[in-house]
This record gives sequence, structure tokens and C-alpha cells, in this order.
Amino acid sequence: MADNKYMVSYMYVIVDTSSMLFAMESRKSAIDTVELKYPGKGILISKGVIKELSGIGSGKGKRAATARSCLEILKLKNVKVDSNTGNVDRWILSRAGESDIYCVITNDTELFNRLRFKNIAVFKLSRNGILK
Repeated sequence: MADNKYMVSYMYVIVDTSSMLFAMESRKSAIDTVELKYPGKGILISKGVIKELSGIGSGKGKRAATARSCLEILKLKNVKVDSNTGNVDRWILSRAGESDIYCVITNDTELFNRLRFKNIAVFKLSRNGILK
């Protein structure tokens, strides 16, 4: 039997599309903010987040450019991508309760409230990039 003192459980912070877009609109990176606030924690998103950002990024205008910038940051960072391509909110609500999830970062008020109701640790990004 393995000695438990050598078993390390890796913890993840789930980052939602809304927080990535919100931060980038304020010229900040949600991923950088999470890395600074939670050193040693992994960052987890679903393929659904990439799909949402790609859809938004395929358009024109400021929001599309913001989404493309988010995608570029994701390519540069060490982010774990779950294979789920379905509805992102449903994936987050399901995945957030698992033992390897430390907290969720979302600026989606409805999702934030639903996670709070389930007693999941959840935070929003402020305009200056601080988690609250």
C-alpha cells in the first residue's frame, strides 16, 4: 500500500469565458491574475470555452479582437483543457464540485450565484484585475 504522505493531489482553478473577456477588456489577463493569486494551482478550462472564444473571435469589432487575444494567451500558458465541448456553464456546475477543484473564476452573475448556492468557492475579477 502506498504511503499517503507522498501522494500529491493537484488542485485546479476553473476560469470561465466571461472572466477572460472581462479581464482582457481591462487590458489584463485572467490567466496571469489566477497564476499570481494561486501559485501552485493549475488552471482548467473546457474545450467549450475555446469554442465560445473562437465563435466570438470570428466576428468583427472590439469584442472579437478581445476574444482572439484571449485565445492567444491560452496558447502561451500552461492551461489544462478538458475535452468537454458542451455547454460551458453546465460543465462548470458539474465539474466545480469535484475534489480537485480549488475554486471557480467567473464574471457571469447567474453562474456565480448558482455556484454560491451550491457552496462552491467562486470569485469575480474586478476592473483592476483583483479577485473578489
